[in-house]
Amino acid sequence: MDAAFKPHPNMRQFVSTIGRMSSAYAKKQASTTRGLRRKKQLLPRIALPPVPDLTEFEVPPESDSNEAGFERV
Repeated sequence: MDAAFKPHPNMRQFVSTIGRMSSAYAKKQASTTRGLRRKKQLLPRIALPPVPDLTEFEVPPESDSNEAGFERV
């Protein structure tokens, strides 16, 4: 709002600036309620890979994990 006004406006400039700002605000509010506002930019859909079936997954024996450098705590 400060950017719309000059440093020391006279009364006529002040009233006309407030009038322009209020009519622009009312127009924006009316457009929003009628559904004329800009739609949000939706991100494009990403095709994800299928989910792996882990129901038949077996944990390898402990000896394999020790060879990989993991110690059991």
